Amino acid sequence: MPNARWSNVVPSTFQKVVATELSRDFAKATQVVRVPFFTDIKPTEVIVRNMYAGVNASDINYTAGAYRPNLQPPFDVGFEGLGQVVAVGAKVRGMDLNDFVLTQCFGTFSEYQVVPSRNARTIPRPDVRYLPLEVSGVTASVALEQVLDPKPGETALVTAAAGGTGQFAVQLLKRQYGCKVIATCSSDTKAEYLRSLGADRVVNYKKEDLDAVLTNECRNGLNVVYESVGGRMFDLGVKHLATRGRLGVIGNITGYRSGASFGEAPASNANDHLAAADDARAAAAGEGEARTGFRPGSPIGSSLLWRSASVRGFFLPHFAKHIGPHFSALQAMVDGGALHSEIDPAVFNGVGSAAAAVEHLLSGNSIGKVVVRL
Repeated sequence: MPNARWSNVVPSTFQKVVATELSRDFAKATQVVRVPFFTDIKPTEVIVRNMYAGVNASDINYTAGAYRPNLQPPFDVGFEGLGQVVAVGAKVRGMDLNDFVLTQCFGTFSEYQVVPSRNARTIPRPDVRYLPLEVSGVTASVALEQVLDPKPGETALVTAAAGGTGQFAVQLLKRQYGCKVIATCSSDTKAEYLRSLGADRVVNYKKEDLDAVLTNECRNGLNVVYESVGGRMFDLGVKHLATRGRLGVIGNITGYRSGASFGEAPASNANDHLAAADDARAAAAGEGEARTGFRPGSPIGSSLLWRSASVRGFFLPHFAKHIGPHFSALQAMVDGGALHSEIDPAVFNGVGSAAAAVEHLLSGNSIGKVVVRL
């Protein structure tokens, strides 16, 4: 490797996950392959021995080609990792052999990976709790500060609150911004976890009707909604926005499997009966349009205008200059015990378990960040 300094201990081959066809079925789309170790890198690159890879719902968007439409199989998959540097390009500064790093680079479901040095961040030790901060934690921190602007005493709703990014939104809204936090989840175990994070009201939507809870307990509406689910959750967030309320679209996981989030399939009518039930309940209670300015199925523009409310999209790369400072602040909070970074207890070992890990995340049974240990 003439352009690099490299470790004396590197393998001749290694394993990685490769997408061999375009599909939203991750297991169908991918294969584990063994390939020769790298023979050279560019002067601005490093080689990382991945120790952990983060799992994201959007992994299936990538294997479907939604993010890079011109990319054709075979291609590497996985977005984020934690590992140790085993080779350093000649022009790399501030990073050395054996440093531990977090990486954001396509292809982290791999035992080894070439990474542009600009996509690697040094960390003091290989603490897996740092891994959720790089994307999930920073997403929550930057979106709240730069887009949703929470104020002390406001009421905030966090959907998918026990997930990788939701866990941070709950904690920051409560501890940093002083909001009343309502958190949604799908199990009693998740509900207990969210209460431990400080959520004021937890709604297990499999046992309680979120619409009824918000109608009865938040009569002044929601000032802030941190929304990553889509579908009916999004509709209810809009419906219950307060005057000048702000809903942030962080994701749309309900449409990932079908491709509806990317216009790949016609909109589903699966929730029509839910919208009708909402109308019926509101009419029976003498509420609905008169109280919120919203009727399910009505134009969203009219619903927002009525309350000077807004829906705001958030895509982390558009806020790149904020990532470094926010990561540093979150890392200091984790190190100091002021912020909890939960790793899902399900164990996935080796690149061959990546498909099972993705399926576990999409099943809705995970708590915190799902990771693959490599």
